[in-house]
Amino acid sequence: MSDDFSKLCTEVLQATKWIANFEECRPHFQRLLDYILEHSSERSEIAKILGKFVEDGGYTHISLVEFLMSSLKWSEIKTIAEMRCAKEGNMYWEVKHLLDVYDKVA
Repeated sequence: MSDDFSKLCTEVLQATKWIANFEECRPHFQRLLDYILEHSSERSEIAKILGKFVEDGGYTHISLVEFLMSSLKWSEIKTIAEMRCAKEGNMYWEVKHLLDVYDKVA
């Protein structure tokens, strides 16, 4: 696993823990996107971390992945989000919004 990415995730999630406004989280989330773009060789390890966020995460975790996938659109993350939606139905809107980013034209 990417220890540096995991540490950065912890920092970003801590910094956004009490922020309710998605727009205010964006600068923090951007730090992770910048890391991912600079470390493309770590994609599989990063995808595992983000996949766990989608499988088990709450609002902030899903919002973070939504932000990242609005640019990256990784198919493996979409698959995990689809599985969580199928399991939880329409009760979990955050995952539905994550899936919506795949339908938007970049």
